[in-house]
Amino acid sequence: MKGASVMYEKTDVKLAHHHTAVCCSHWEDTVAFYKALGFVLENDWYWPDGVKNHKSLLSYQGLPDCWMELFEYPEGKNALNERYTRSAGCVYEFALEAGSPASVDRFWAMAVGTAGGRSVMAPANVCVPGEKGPWKTRQAILAGVDGEHIAVVFDEERCEKRGGESDGILGFHHNALRVAALPRSIEFYTAMGFSLRDVYTGADGVRFALMELSNGNGLLLREDGKSGLPSDVERMRAAGSMFQYCFRTECADDIDRIYDHCLRIGGRERIKPFWHEEYGEAAWVDHPAFAYGPDDEILEFLYIDYRGKEPKHE
Repeated sequence: MKGASVMYEKTDVKLAHHHTAVCCSHWEDTVAFYKALGFVLENDWYWPDGVKNHKSLLSYQGLPDCWMELFEYPEGKNALNERYTRSAGCVYEFALEAGSPASVDRFWAMAVGTAGGRSVMAPANVCVPGEKGPWKTRQAILAGVDGEHIAVVFDEERCEKRGGESDGILGFHHNALRVAALPRSIEFYTAMGFSLRDVYTGADGVRFALMELSNGNGLLLREDGKSGLPSDVERMRAAGSMFQYCFRTECADDIDRIYDHCLRIGGRERIKPFWHEEYGEAAWVDHPAFAYGPDDEILEFLYIDYRGKEPKHE
């Protein structure tokens, strides 16, 4: 994608967020933490390379577009450093959306209280200086068991579109991705089906762009990514690293179509589409594919056939 100047047409494949993949050092502790936040363990299996560490998928309150994936790697404890959060291509934050300002405060208090998270930013009103006009938010950030950052955001503009405030956490708001060149990444993700909501400059002079899929799932691009992106293996084995952003599709055929489209617009091949036969406690069958984005961020495309074992609603 470097040096690209052609504006590609958007894909007609309908994408939504599925999960953000996180490496953890101690599976039981991390699962307990995310369960306390409201996530539900849906499937658990072992890595296919024979390493007997857990790999799990957790959903949030039955929502189809708000999942976490955990890769357990005990040796990765205390390995997280700035390379995993400040390099171009790193997902450095996963954000949930609150239905009201009070819901931000309650979630943060629970997360850093009974759930055992660590406060990174206490709830605060943040007015984002968008070029199309300011948009008001209330935000808080906490760190999980291995230092991964989870934000919770009340977004007034999105609230107004929904018709008003509501209680609790509504689901997924955005992944935050550091990039090296904002125009290049905006072009790529526009072609992937995102719309550009707004661009703004932070107080420290860093440029941001918030992009959204048709269902509202967001991607926050931050243009201060440094060189030195850790390798795939490093990212998957540093506890606290958010190393992969996964999109779901509505049908199996869409996987091949979106994968080919991604490569046409400048993505790079990682793992071609394949069928993953029954696995784990849930015995699902799925059809994934993996590619690299403009800054070598790892992108997954996923279709799951639940085989009658639908996600839990707890």
